[in-house]
Amino acid sequence: MRMTGRSANLIAIVFLWVLSGCYAEKSVSGRPVSRDMADVLVRYRVNRWELNVSGLPECKKEELPPQSGDEVEIFRLPERRGVADAFTYRIVLDMRTRRYWVIRSGGFRATLDVYGPGEIN
Repeated sequence: MRMTGRSANLIAIVFLWVLSGCYAEKSVSGRPVSRDMADVLVRYRVNRWELNVSGLPECKKEELPPQSGDEVEIFRLPERRGVADAFTYRIVLDMRTRRYWVIRSGGFRATLDVYGPGEIN
């Protein structure tokens, strides 16, 4: 079977779309991510598994993020399989205040670091 130029282009577009992560991502609740969460992901995401938290302050104990409620959206990046000391990342977004935090856990020393709050403009 010979592939036409049009079908080769379509296959290339789908392949790049899947690799780039542009498919519909979902929050922990199972709903598609909000526009605000998508903005945070675009700003900090390095690849499928990691976030770059530079520019976010380490969180003070009195500013810890909310962990549940109707006004909270949580997005968990997938774990990196086959890497024993990889970090896992969660983004917690308070939709009422439009503030967000990044929670990084794991690593070689099994740490738990919280960064933020950041604000969506």
